[in-house]
Amino acid sequence: MMPVVRGPQATARLVFWYSVLLLAITLVPGAIGTFGLVYVVGATVLGGALCVLAWRLWRDTSPARAALLFHYSLLYLALLFVAVAIDAAVR
Repeated sequence: MMPVVRGPQATARLVFWYSVLLLAITLVPGAIGTFGLVYVVGATVLGGALCVLAWRLWRDTSPARAALLFHYSLLYLALLFVAVAIDAAVR
């Protein structure tokens, strides 16, 4: 709904900044010691890829790029949970 109200460019810009914020927030548990190195590396790589895809969407707001980012975000969440599980198993 947001692209209809604010436009695709403004929406893509917000998606990028929300992705950067999400990356920073997912690193907090590693910084405070709740999770270990496996989680931190996984969160960094997965979040970095999310930010790259969001940046590309900001530069080209095509439906194909939006769909790619959407599908990756689903994979991102699943893989982040896998990183949590693996980190807990090796600790």
